[in-house]
Amino acid sequence: MFSLCVLRIAAVDIGSNAVRFLISEAIEASHEVRFKQVAYLRFPLKLGKDVFGTGLISLQSQRKLFQLLRTFKLLKELYEVAHWRICATAAFREADNKQDVIAYIQSTLGLNLEVIDGQQEASLIAQAIGQILTQKKYFFHADVGGGSTELSFYVKGTLVGSRSFEMGAVRMLEGHHRADVWDCARRWIQRQAADLRRPPYGVATGGGIRKMAQIMGCSSKDALTLKHLQQALQQLLDNGAGTAPLSAADKDVIVSSVQIYSAVMEWAGVEKLLAPNAGLKEGIIRALYKSIRNGSSTA
Repeated sequence: MFSLCVLRIAAVDIGSNAVRFLISEAIEASHEVRFKQVAYLRFPLKLGKDVFGTGLISLQSQRKLFQLLRTFKLLKELYEVAHWRICATAAFREADNKQDVIAYIQSTLGLNLEVIDGQQEASLIAQAIGQILTQKKYFFHADVGGGSTELSFYVKGTLVGSRSFEMGAVRMLEGHHRADVWDCARRWIQRQAADLRRPPYGVATGGGIRKMAQIMGCSSKDALTLKHLQQALQQLLDNGAGTAPLSAADKDVIVSSVQIYSAVMEWAGVEKLLAPNAGLKEGIIRALYKSIRNGSSTA
């Protein structure tokens, strides 16, 4: 007998360059599940610009974040979402006043905002691209955000090494990147890659690489060569985005993030890579679904 079950789940990803809100339906049929996007909102709240310079989330950013979360809460109710999870990453991790902001959100909106560390962030993103990681023997995954970059190596779909580094597009743009962090990342990547029998296949997730792939005319299923990516980056630096509708600020973020992708992929010996349309928000959705089905969700 055919049975169908639909569960609505939402995720909020509070990053260093934007806040994202995703509502998805987990559709269960014949012992399988697929996820369908219902609604998606992205707001360019640049928390990293505050935090990486002053160490604090500014009052103006706090007000905007509060308004966004209040709006998301209303949308959650309108869309009849059963469960949701709110996660914040690098900017919140480094903000000296994060506990005050979290407490205010909890007391006024009744919302639980989680600040996740780099390892948790990498683990959640891996859930979003899990099917890809079993397609080849060796994979190197890089997720570049506004404030941090999560790097992971996989062998036959199994994680064998993972690190988070304070390298990000907003951090670079604001002049707060550090040469010693880049050197540490390079040495770690090269040590991990040396243990592999052949160069890994690359997976790049994050808004910057997806936008760059669009500028290059590539879909989320197209394989990119590292050489082609580097050539496209140079063209973007020299001539702009062509017909792509990009503001100067968006272009700067894309350039900074792709410079990081290019560097880490080259250090790992990657020749080809995928840029799937998946990231932290999709990983939160999948992880939350699993916890609900395992009976451990407190959302």
